[in-house]
Amino acid sequence: MAGEKDPFQRPVTRRGALIGLLSAGTVTALAGIAAAASRGSVTPLGGAVPPEPGNAGAGAWSWTEPLPGLDPTPTMRPTTRPTMRPTPPTPGREPDAPRGARGLARGGRSDGQQIIRLENVHRGSSGWKIRLPADDRREQIKAYASATSVDLGERIDFHVSVNPAQEFRIRVYRLGWYGGLGGRLMTSSPVLRGTTQRPPATDPVTGMVSCDWTRSWSLVIPKTWVSGLYLAVCTNEKGFQHAVPFVVRDDAHPGEVLVVLPFTTYQAYNPYPLDNRDGKSLYYGFTPGGVQAATLRSRAVSFDRPYADSGLPNHFDKDVAFIQWAEREGYDVTYATSVDLHAGRVSPRRHRVLVFPGHDEYWSTQMRRVVEEARHDGTHQVWLCANNMYWRVRFEPNAHGVEDRVMVCYKDMTDPVYHAGGPTVLWRTVDQPEQSVLGAQYVAIVGRPAPLVASGTDHWFWAGTKVREGQRFPRLVGVEADAIQSRYQLPAAVEHVSLSASPFYDPAGRRRMQNTSLYQAPSGAWVFVAGTFHWPLALSKPGWVEPRIQQATENLFRKLLAK
Repeated sequence: MAGEKDPFQRPVTRRGALIGLLSAGTVTALAGIAAAASRGSVTPLGGAVPPEPGNAGAGAWSWTEPLPGLDPTPTMRPTTRPTMRPTPPTPGREPDAPRGARGLARGGRSDGQQIIRLENVHRGSSGWKIRLPADDRREQIKAYASATSVDLGERIDFHVSVNPAQEFRIRVYRLGWYGGLGGRLMTSSPVLRGTTQRPPATDPVTGMVSCDWTRSWSLVIPKTWVSGLYLAVCTNEKGFQHAVPFVVRDDAHPGEVLVVLPFTTYQAYNPYPLDNRDGKSLYYGFTPGGVQAATLRSRAVSFDRPYADSGLPNHFDKDVAFIQWAEREGYDVTYATSVDLHAGRVSPRRHRVLVFPGHDEYWSTQMRRVVEEARHDGTHQVWLCANNMYWRVRFEPNAHGVEDRVMVCYKDMTDPVYHAGGPTVLWRTVDQPEQSVLGAQYVAIVGRPAPLVASGTDHWFWAGTKVREGQRFPRLVGVEADAIQSRYQLPAAVEHVSLSASPFYDPAGRRRMQNTSLYQAPSGAWVFVAGTFHWPLALSKPGWVEPRIQQATENLFRKLLAK
């Protein structure tokens, strides 16, 4: 490193941590409580947390690295927090209560809400956004974690490879609202000596790509941390970065809202290494000429490998958008992954609402059984994207015997292994259509983003939005769409309403219809399906925010969380 600028010591300018989040009095009170509550909560390994490279401070931020699955959004640098909800207050709501204080005055649910509100009072950081992404051809820095989630007090290991061998550092961020910056720096590793680890191996039968790298750094999660979606951002000497997402659970705190993040679908779409040669996902592999080919896809994927290029999974921005909105609103949220749902590490019966914020396509028999039982027990469900619960999968241990590190999906009846969960095919192929649980199901890819056309606007869902029947929300129907399909089994329901009826065209030019679905099961559980990928973006992502969609989503959560 002699003669080169050390990227680990870049200067950083920080400005105020809160941008209009709370009133001045509330900020003072909460900041004092937060300081006391978090004292000693972060114990960086190797000393104090170093300055972050490129941190814009709390007064400015931008989406400098477009996230997968979406066209780049224009850079925005507000001097104050963007106006997110200019709509009039709804009846029964304190019209002038600042968002950060609202839950503290309501009573009843204040304990869980305070956890999230106090956490988000902390100084925010934009350092979690990848600014110089590594790629899978040169593999400047690549990493994966030993688990998709860990409970407070548990250890997570990071397996890192750098090319060429050089020093690197890992900074760990929690994602949330944090005054609009979207993340908070929690801890940092010391400067670590990296090596170039062995190339990934390809299974000759399934085509599965996996890595068997030595452990580079371990982190025991402090018990004072708050459950959430975390990113371990790995940076080498040259400044190249790679992100490793993982979830911190809090199994001792039930939380009213359990947010389940779709790590099974993240891995299904992961083409690592994206080098036009060796990479494979459940969708495609590469011909000798470097052309994507569906016939060369793998039949299994391993969690023992990095995510491609920057490390941010496909459609990760949808999950981030919901998390920022939910934590800004101060809901009593706790987090888990789809793998946790499969493994039985979380019990939905402890929560009032299950939220599936992103694209959640790959489901095991165990996962589906859990949500069906939850619905039967009266636990509400909110699905904020589309094409959910589409493929049936099964899990296997890795070569070292670690459970649930391999996900299998042959996508046809040729799966050679007998399994109690049945063949790894479409759920609807085995007469278990997903809409029998969800109320609507995947119908088509959206050729070009189309307006969402509101329907059933006299329903409580649209209350206070002033939305009229047939009103159009530009480009809100995007990527993939769901519809209520009468030729497939529908769920037993006390009430089932379509909240949108949106025509769009698929890539072949065929006219299709999208529906946003809401039904109430006989148990009293409500099940909502947005039926489009762009719904969570409308909640918080700059350039996509739609105040009426925010209000309608608040109406939904108010109904589901009512005592």
